Amino acid sequence: MKIKNKKSYKRNIYIVVVFFTLMASIIGIFIFSKKSSDVTLPNSNTPGVTVDKNADNNLNVTKNETSVTTTNTSILNITTTALGQDQKQGPILIRTIVDNVTGGSCSYKLSKGSIIKNYSSEVSFSGTYYSCNYTVPYADLSAGTWTIKINVAQDNKSGTASKDVIVE
Repeated sequence: MKIKNKKSYKRNIYIVVVFFTLMASIIGIFIFSKKSSDVTLPNSNTPGVTVDKNADNNLNVTKNETSVTTTNTSILNITTTALGQDQKQGPILIRTIVDNVTGGSCSYKLSKGSIIKNYSSEVSFSGTYYSCNYTVPYADLSAGTWTIKINVAQDNKSGTASKDVIVE
């Protein structure tokens, strides 16, 4: 078979190559921007702590970002690293990492219906990051779903994160 017009054939090949190159670039940009948006959630109102119960009746707490609300002029980004019980009838562990602080105070409000428990601690330096950590004794709570609200404040900066936790 003989090609009648070599210039037309080369031009068509060129167009096809350019088309597929552009498509690959667009797909790559889409995938990269999708992954980036998954990482930066400081203004999300969706709690991001995943707690699943395994066969041993233990809770596995997955580190994700939680919701953050601005109440003053600067946002404090709160990342929970643990929020829940390690074992049935065990204490509630509240562990966080707080960005953009070098001190300040942490308050923890646990509520279940009309029952409200309040606790507080100072922001602590953990060697390479600042955190709010508290262990709520199991004896202070009853079984059921508790809403845990964490507030962090330093000077004119504050942030809030909250999550529902099942206490067994």
